Amino acid sequence: MTERLGFYFRYALRNIQRGGRWTALAVLCITAGVATVVALRSMGLAIGDTLTNNVRIETKGDLLIRSSESSGGFGGDGDQPFTPAQLQQLQAWAETKGAKTTAFMSGRNVQITKADGERFGRPSFIGSYFIDPQTYPPTHDIRALDPPDVPLAELLTGGDEVVISDNLASQSGLAVGDKARVSGAEPLYEVRGIVSAAEETSATNFLNAFFGFAYFDLANAQTAIDAEFAPNRLGVLFADAPSQDQMQVYIDEVAQIAPQASVTTTFDLLQRYQQIAQYLGDFIVVMGLGALLIGGVGIMNTMLVLVRRRTNEIAAVKTFGLKASQVAALFFTEALMLGLIGSLLGLIAGIGLSVIVNQYGSIALRQQLVWQIYPEALLFGFTLGMIVTGIFGVAPILTAVRVRPNIILRPNENHLAALGILQSIALLVFVTISLGLIVGHIVRPSFDLIRQGAAETQTAPSALVIDDDDEPQRAISQNAPVSLPSPYALGVIGVALAFVCFAVIIAILWLIIFLISKLPAFGSVTLRLALRNLSTNRLRTATTLLALIAGMLSLSSIAFAAEGAVQLQVEQFTRAF
Repeated sequence: MTERLGFYFRYALRNIQRGGRWTALAVLCITAGVATVVALRSMGLAIGDTLTNNVRIETKGDLLIRSSESSGGFGGDGDQPFTPAQLQQLQAWAETKGAKTTAFMSGRNVQITKADGERFGRPSFIGSYFIDPQTYPPTHDIRALDPPDVPLAELLTGGDEVVISDNLASQSGLAVGDKARVSGAEPLYEVRGIVSAAEETSATNFLNAFFGFAYFDLANAQTAIDAEFAPNRLGVLFADAPSQDQMQVYIDEVAQIAPQASVTTTFDLLQRYQQIAQYLGDFIVVMGLGALLIGGVGIMNTMLVLVRRRTNEIAAVKTFGLKASQVAALFFTEALMLGLIGSLLGLIAGIGLSVIVNQYGSIALRQQLVWQIYPEALLFGFTLGMIVTGIFGVAPILTAVRVRPNIILRPNENHLAALGILQSIALLVFVTISLGLIVGHIVRPSFDLIRQGAAETQTAPSALVIDDDDEPQRAISQNAPVSLPSPYALGVIGVALAFVCFAVIIAILWLIIFLISKLPAFGSVTLRLALRNLSTNRLRTATTLLALIAGMLSLSSIAFAAEGAVQLQVEQFTRAF
């Protein structure tokens, strides 16, 4: 057995070495596919890490207390402020726990525009943060982009001053030193600094990524804008991060002080962001899977060419006594070695490509994604590359098995081995099921999260009922269980439908290639040869074009989804205003 495996590997290695440009093409195809998957998977993991690592910064501590259940709408006044007594009690409570606090007012009831002499720019609805610069935020120091690296506390000194985000600065044409008109205020405000939009942008506060925000000194705003301005949020940062059980105790204590308040903890955001990261990561990988399928198609077409070029050699080894199963093992080993080489090179290329992809993700999400090498992404890309290579290597193997030994007696004749109808159908079913199972395995974590959320909503409180003691009790209604199909079944169905669409596209491409091949050559020998080569194997040419189309579709879908989300939000809010 060992000698046989050694023979398989030596034979496959020799064929790879003498394959020349065909081998290079196959390796390049799988390398590009694996590199794309590794880069996109790394970006998905980086997005998840960014969201989950910043929860303490977003909540301005370990928990964020809002003054009411309502969080306010876009353009609205936000939450009603705390009463002075409630705010004082909450701060005293946090002090007994050894925690830092920052009280601030947040909302979207402010417009700002550039004031240039007698002219004014177009007003912008922005996120407004009326803060105490000495305590906001308690988690870290916010430092300006302009002037470089200056802390926020040094920029807001109590005068008519404002610090704005970089996206607001570019949209409004504001720069450091400019004067700005703020709605509700008589004096003009001076722009003292520009900070990164990422400071107040998150998945739950994405409007700041589109419209920007501004920091004001709360004490000054009470004098210059509205004397009734008061904090509607309180961030609490404990010296040691509390456990989930301890956090629940703190929530109950806050409810006793301010019953109308709403509390958001780091655990709430962490769970929410883990779900968002999982959904987004699965979507990115499924879209990037098209690039890897191009690699599989490239290996399949390359090995089909090699099989046809080595028809006489295959017939010879069969004449020497190799069985069909052994011939299949020879070519399967060759496919796996091509996949191994391409996957290893793809890991190296994927690491470099992930740097570029992360930069694009940072721009699209308005969040700084920290780059690092993710072993999970490398293992995922390598495994997927080997599996796809094995799946698409089946067609050349079946073609090699159909070569008959007797053609060795007619070496000068052209012998083309081809699959029969039944074998072609069986191969298509095999590829559909295999790829469907891969897709199902990728999206299975997202399905598990959906099932978990559906299970949590099956039991919900309904109407009040009166018990025997005339006490109102909340009745519990059992909702009908939510039944979700298997992700593997949906994956297979989705791949099958995709193949139906591909078949239609291939037919259209075949017709286009046929019509193009009939064009006149206008006396050009090069053009005549090109047209004849197009018509030699129209099906293979159409399949190759389809692979290129699928790859461009999968990669461009990610770009369109990111850019489309931005444009959709801007258009919707523009129409609303």
